[in-house]
Amino acid sequence: MSVTQIDNFTVTQADYQGTVGTALYNFTGSTVELVLSPNQGYTVTATDFSWDGTPSNGVTAVNFVQDGTDVKCNLTIDPTYLIPSEGISFPVCVSGKSVLIPINLTLNFSNVLTNATSNVSNGALTFSGDRGTTAPVLDVTLTADANNKFPTPINDSAFFTITNTNPQSSVSSNDFTVNKTYGQDGSGNFNSMRVVASYTFPTTDETFNFSVTGSAEAIPVITPLVINSISGNFSSVNWKGTARVFTLLGTPGATFDYSLTASGQTAQSGSGTINSSGYYSVPVFQFAQRAATGYKNFTLTITATSTATSTTTLNPTSFGGQTSTYGFTIVQTPQDTVFITRNVRVDGASSGDANDSLAIGWIENESVRTEARPMSNTFSSQGIVITISDVFEVPINHNILTKIKYTQHSIASPGAYYTQVNITGMSAGNGVTNGTAANSSGATSLIQPSCTSPGAGAATAGVVNLTASANAIP
Repeated sequence: MSVTQIDNFTVTQADYQGTVGTALYNFTGSTVELVLSPNQGYTVTATDFSWDGTPSNGVTAVNFVQDGTDVKCNLTIDPTYLIPSEGISFPVCVSGKSVLIPINLTLNFSNVLTNATSNVSNGALTFSGDRGTTAPVLDVTLTADANNKFPTPINDSAFFTITNTNPQSSVSSNDFTVNKTYGQDGSGNFNSMRVVASYTFPTTDETFNFSVTGSAEAIPVITPLVINSISGNFSSVNWKGTARVFTLLGTPGATFDYSLTASGQTAQSGSGTINSSGYYSVPVFQFAQRAATGYKNFTLTITATSTATSTTTLNPTSFGGQTSTYGFTIVQTPQDTVFITRNVRVDGASSGDANDSLAIGWIENESVRTEARPMSNTFSSQGIVITISDVFEVPINHNILTKIKYTQHSIASPGAYYTQVNITGMSAGNGVTNGTAANSSGATSLIQPSCTSPGAGAATAGVVNLTASANAIP
């Protein structure tokens, strides 16, 4: 027997030897059988074949019978046909074809969903195709529920899994080509995921588990964060300086930066977050003493800031129509007063009377300020010394009248009493003025020199030394 390849099947032929001039029938019998066998991956079917009726040497009829996967081609031999001297080889003209065997794919499909829906239901999906061909087998779109989104990025292994149910099979998920895409809403949230899978059919039927996972999460509801207002003292600051506290009111969680700046000054700055009670107290701002002419402008700037998850804005009604940053101006006024130092010294007399009196004073705010020292307190015993050192605030470039008055009363030999005003550091009137109460009852000493306080430029300037003594004053 010999084999001939035709199309995608083979024909197993019948070969015989006989004697020339004798009937072929004597050697072959009434029929000769040819076998048509399909190549791997193909099939042949008896009904697909037919004899075209062309006369052949020694053949009177042809029929086809299915025999499993093969087809038997039976030739009916003419009993009167004699074998010629040259031998015979007679082809049988038939019509027919081989057909590829369809390869089947079963997908056990499942959705694993959280806050999402799928356009493909769970269950078995079947497909078939010729071996070596590629065809789409799955198109799944997962859609997040309202007010939900899918997290990103999503790894393939967390998105879908493909597993052959036959662990012995050489066919794997590598025979699938999977493309995934994402859809977004107007806010940039990923609200849909799509999986499109194609399959290249192998030579065997296969069953796979194909699972798609979609876990959506609630879209955070973002509360607008607003700095509503700021409270504090924005009035002018006088030259002596002060400390001020400001409080911002707004939505809990709102964030901002703040700074207090002025030319030539070190900025006082920081950042804050409105607390759960709806406010934030800025640490104390210090306005330093400034002994100078002219005004100085400070700017308190509030700037709304953003974080990775939120954005803060300013209430434009409270912040000059601005929503991101705004500066308030606080003015420090020029120096208009100065601090004068007064030093008072009183030395006790060797003897005295309780009715004697000592008045030491000066002009402060247009009226005489007097320190009265009754003799019973001042001179109760010989050698007592009383000192006073204090500071008074007066307008700059202002007239100041100082005064020391002492009166001796009716005692025998009271002794002389001495007074002195020593003025330094003033813009005018600096110098020493002395006075003496004579050694006699009823004697009086009065000195009251005037001076002009310093101008702007120093906070503390000018000294008035007032001395009253039973001893001569140098």
